Amino acid sequence: MSQRTFLRATCPGYRNRIAAICLRSVECVGRLSLLVLAILTGACAGDGTAPGSDVSAEDPPSLVLWFEQPTIGYAPDFFATQYRALTDYLNGTSQTQIATHRVVVRIEDPAVTWAGGQQPWRVAPDADFVADLVGRLPADYELFVLPSDDTWTFAPDIGDPIGKQMFWVSRINAVIPEGKPKIAGFVLDPDGSTAAEKVALIDEMNAQRALYLPPSVRIGMTFGTDEFHKSLAYLAAGAAHPLDEVYVEAYNIYTSTEPPQYDAQTGSTTTIYTENRNEPSGIFSAFSGLLAAPPNLWRNVSLDAATAARVVLLFSVENIDNGKCIAPDTKDGKCGQIDAFGTWTLATFIDFLDTFGEREGELFPPGSALVPPRNFGIFQYNFLPAPGS
Repeated sequence: MSQRTFLRATCPGYRNRIAAICLRSVECVGRLSLLVLAILTGACAGDGTAPGSDVSAEDPPSLVLWFEQPTIGYAPDFFATQYRALTDYLNGTSQTQIATHRVVVRIEDPAVTWAGGQQPWRVAPDADFVADLVGRLPADYELFVLPSDDTWTFAPDIGDPIGKQMFWVSRINAVIPEGKPKIAGFVLDPDGSTAAEKVALIDEMNAQRALYLPPSVRIGMTFGTDEFHKSLAYLAAGAAHPLDEVYVEAYNIYTSTEPPQYDAQTGSTTTIYTENRNEPSGIFSAFSGLLAAPPNLWRNVSLDAATAARVVLLFSVENIDNGKCIAPDTKDGKCGQIDAFGTWTLATFIDFLDTFGEREGELFPPGSALVPPRNFGIFQYNFLPAPGS
């Protein structure tokens, strides 16, 4: 896997040297309006690279982006400041950009009226969610939803909370204009749930999908790295409790010391990210050691290609110390709960993704298929560095 894959333009003419991060909006056949980060020396000017050189023949790699908004409340400008800004980012019109092809986006109760009379998720072609988010995405963009944790009043005749939200997906897909992406996936993030509770939720999702959605709408669930080997059973053919995808929270292993070393002055914890800051090989080695050890035991897990293609690995860009992300949590002004890749430079984070893609085979036994780089993801959008920070 060559360098800079996640930032490379789909048109030629960019160098791959680290010095300054510049932004360039490009238009290429089959990939319109893609804003690409070019890592250049000095100003963002072409360097005379011959047309067609340093361009991968495969599809341009990009990432999955997780969007789980911080505590904002029902402010009048909530949708405008959060979801419209997200759409600007996905469209490549914001000032900070990593190439993405899928977003997993939080949804809220469409029946709730917020301050200013807004109902962004109501089922209508002119609703904010349809017009300002979906309506501005390219047709081939993958749009998944992250269900709300709140009790919905929408569809009062449906008693099951997952059923309510899947019914909403069916209704909203019906009003999304042709040529725009339909909602293609439904992902649960059951933090703190036991294994038995997760099985019950998987069964509930399958039962409710059978009532309200076509099987083409994929269902997925998040799992810790220590649950990864067990989660693969849900992807197996003929599984008793089937899932279409699993999302592995690769960031839930973050310390090489027990207990973690806590800094009372900054409120931060020493993590593998800070111990190996801006050192892609160093942090890969830390990941490798932790994932091989109990309770993770990834080197005992052999994947076939079909299964590996249904695994998404989520990496964190949290940075609790500087509060300079796109949208700090309004409860504490912090950008997450740990110091993770948000403490790195963007260039070295991309170097890490390249390194992970190149060395991923070291995490699994010989002969195992690998999770494709296209299935690497970022947790989460709001913790990405704010423009100018």
